[in-house]
Amino acid sequence: MSYHTPPEPFGLAHAAAMEQARIAPLDVLGLLACLWRGKWLVMTCVIVAVLLAGYYAFGIKSPRYAATATLQVAKSAETSSASYDRPLSAEIALLQSQAVLDRVIERRDLLNDPAFNRYLTPVSFWSLSGLRASLRSALTGQIQTTPDEGTIRAKTRDNLRNTIRARADEESRVLSITATAGREQDAVAMANIVAEVYILDQAESTRADAENRIAWLTDRVYSQQIDLADKEAAINDLISRAQVTDQTAFDALKRQALDTDTRLQEARATLATLRSSTDASAPSFANARRVEGQIAALEAVRQTLSTQLATQSDGLAQLQQLRREADASRVLYETFLARLQDASLQSGPQPPQSRILRAAGTAEFVATRKTLLVGLAALLGAVLGISWVFAREALSTGFREPAALRNASGLLVMAQMPSLRLRRPVHFLDQLVAPAGRATLDAAAALRTTILSGSTDEAAKTILCTSSTEGEEKTQLALALAHSLTGLGKAVLLLDADARNGGAARYLTHSRTHTLRAVIDGQIPLAHAVQRDPRWDVEMLNAQAQSADIFCTAEFAGLLHKLSERYDHIIINAPPVLDSVNARILAQHADQVVYAVRSDRTSLDLIRAGQQALSDVQAPITGLVMTQTEMRYQRRSRRRWSMASPRFAQD
Repeated sequence: MSYHTPPEPFGLAHAAAMEQARIAPLDVLGLLACLWRGKWLVMTCVIVAVLLAGYYAFGIKSPRYAATATLQVAKSAETSSASYDRPLSAEIALLQSQAVLDRVIERRDLLNDPAFNRYLTPVSFWSLSGLRASLRSALTGQIQTTPDEGTIRAKTRDNLRNTIRARADEESRVLSITATAGREQDAVAMANIVAEVYILDQAESTRADAENRIAWLTDRVYSQQIDLADKEAAINDLISRAQVTDQTAFDALKRQALDTDTRLQEARATLATLRSSTDASAPSFANARRVEGQIAALEAVRQTLSTQLATQSDGLAQLQQLRREADASRVLYETFLARLQDASLQSGPQPPQSRILRAAGTAEFVATRKTLLVGLAALLGAVLGISWVFAREALSTGFREPAALRNASGLLVMAQMPSLRLRRPVHFLDQLVAPAGRATLDAAAALRTTILSGSTDEAAKTILCTSSTEGEEKTQLALALAHSLTGLGKAVLLLDADARNGGAARYLTHSRTHTLRAVIDGQIPLAHAVQRDPRWDVEMLNAQAQSADIFCTAEFAGLLHKLSERYDHIIINAPPVLDSVNARILAQHADQVVYAVRSDRTSLDLIRAGQQALSDVQAPITGLVMTQTEMRYQRRSRRRWSMASPRFAQD
């Protein structure tokens, strides 16, 4: 025995949730059909974009040519003490510096060239610049003044800088200068002049640097020379004033002081010996007095020598300091003097740091690339057109397919009336019987078949044609239906109750001024009020009224009954339901109500509003008719519709 586990409720709920959350597949055929319907709009956008781009490229935008000059920049600039490498990015900055650009402006006289000085060309008020200036003046309240010379030069310099491009190769130290102009010869001349001015400015800058360096070194040499002379004068003055020459004299003086100290000590020892002696004879006393005199003399000499040693010591220290300072000043003087001599030697003619490898000879066309611009414009136009088509499709509230209209409204779609291209409304009947109106006659025959099938003649005696609003071609629908009914040998009367835009009378070659009110009031007989166009067998009665009172009277009901006895079918061309109350009043006298819905225009809200208005007076809509449909869509939808609704087939 096998056991089957019943499915869990959670599993069923989860499966249902997954089924609802499943993403609908992309309707590729629907997207292609949408694009095919809007192909003319897309083509129009592409054509307009191409025309605008072509006008801009061939008519407005002037051509641009570019020429290139190639330079080689020296790798290093060497001096007597150092060498340095300057990157080419710095050379590019120097190339676009104000000094170089100003020289190019003077060489080419660009201040008088309208291509670079836009102030030479008067600005039209209706041009983009003129309108922008007027708007700026209106918003700020400031009147635009004529720019001064500095502003003009600065703007010209900016325009020149925008036409020059430089590209550097650090490995090969090659600098490429590209100039762009409106003519080939101007581009070539501009590139060569910029290269020449750059080399000239570089040489002048190097020469100016050398001159400034020489001037600075000259000042330093002169100041060091004066300082050295002052130091030597101070040394000579010290030598002459303190009698200081060198260390040898100081050492000799020091030896004299030491010898004097020795002799003084010996004399003092001798004196002490003499004083300690017991012999007090006269010679001993005389010897003592003589030694005392020597000691006094030696002390005086010692004092003099000490003073001289102190003076000589201070002077010698000052002399040594002055000599060290003089030696340092002499070294600086000799160094600056050597650099000055070196700079003076290098200030002579030197090879330039840059040289032209290849001058600009020819210019190539760089702008405007007309083919590319037109191609991009075509692509942009196609994108805008496709976006417009998709946006229009997304925002559209109308119906294009009968199945969608039936599913949304719940009403029967009885026919599809194609659109007729009319120069004048009076040509409608001629087009209806012509080959171009065959599709309209077929649609009217399909509508006639749907109305008459399953109903008696009394049930389809009075047929009212109306719509939600104006522009849904319900008058053409009434005329086509009346003409189709006459094809069965029926006597048909068209009761024109729509006073808007002339009603059905504008489709006839001859129209009478007699109205329904005149017939009801007994002013004229009915036979005189009825009019007939020689091109068809339908009779028409002008029932246009200024108010709805006439349709509410018993006289109108009696006249309508009298007309129903005389004619097999009465087609009432009523005004739109939502625009006039007459349609709701006339619908109460009709056996069937045919509601016109313009294809791809009338929204579901308008249909439901009209349906509710007719339901309020117990006159429900019998069926809908799609008007102004495209024939290719009509054939496609008929094939699909015929399988779903047999009543839609033509007779």
